[in-house]
Amino acid sequence: MLRNRQITVSITPGEDWSYSVNDTDPGCATPADCVIKTVAGSAFNGTILTSEFTSLTFDGTQGTITDAVGGTIGVDTILVGNSTGKAGVKPMPISVKLCAPSTDGASMGYPSC
Repeated sequence: MLRNRQITVSITPGEDWSYSVNDTDPGCATPADCVIKTVAGSAFNGTILTSEFTSLTFDGTQGTITDAVGGTIGVDTILVGNSTGKAGVKPMPISVKLCAPSTDGASMGYPSC
């Protein structure tokens, strides 16, 4: 893992979802050179990712969120689910909270989003 470097998580919601983790190094020749990892929803049949966020940038030293595009920190949630249930994360100002939709929280053991 990179140390003391900002990273950005780029999110594409929907049935054909994906996310990628990118180094924000200005020395990258192209954005593709900065991709650390990409995950495609097509590898997980029947899943849907729901998110207002299109990207989150994390500080390289503290790990806190320094920039959020498309959603509101502490309010909006990123959910991944299928016909069995959903799980999610709620980006907070100084952390990321694991949570479940209120309809699934009791069965999953996570607090409600």
